[in-house]
Amino acid sequence: MTRFKNLRSQQVASCPMCGSSVTGALDHFLPKETFPEFSVMAANLVPACTSCNSSVKGSTYKGESPEEWLIHPYFDTLANSDLWEIRIIQPYPAARFEAIPSSHHAPSVQKRIAFHLKYVLGEQFQRACTNAWATLPQHMRNMGPTAGLISVADIHAELIKLVSYHYITTGRNAWLAAFHRGLLGDLPAQAFVAAQATTLTKLVL
Repeated sequence: MTRFKNLRSQQVASCPMCGSSVTGALDHFLPKETFPEFSVMAANLVPACTSCNSSVKGSTYKGESPEEWLIHPYFDTLANSDLWEIRIIQPYPAARFEAIPSSHHAPSVQKRIAFHLKYVLGEQFQRACTNAWATLPQHMRNMGPTAGLISVADIHAELIKLVSYHYITTGRNAWLAAFHRGLLGDLPAQAFVAAQATTLTKLVL
């Protein structure tokens, strides 16, 4: 149907549900198995990535407490703020990544964001974080001097630029925005990246 095609092809910078840079699918916000009467209702169909439209959240849309409810990209004003960020878990050479609510939200809101993140982020998100972390030192060297020390101050300044760039290009709650936003508050991780970047050679095109 033309209506579904138009919804699917909306120009969104990132997946409104999980923040992935891949779009082009449609997802039922309220699962069609539970709410068949809303299965073709436009307000219940949101542009999404293929992961959101497959098995990540399944038929989950709410939890046991009133605060546990998925965030609707059309109707929830929460999505206009920084919802979450990424915590990097040591050891840094084999880092793991955890999606956490931004600390400026009230506890009840953080609980809702945590529930949302739990059910919309899948394996592709972890792979994206692993790649972003592995390539960050080389990026920092490329943005800095050809050789010599890359300082924590250099890393911090570049992270501010990266977060601003992601806000403009993919949105404040896209994966890389959350990744670099989390790094901005993590000085030990910045120090590790600075040390790694210092050992690298600048790539010149």
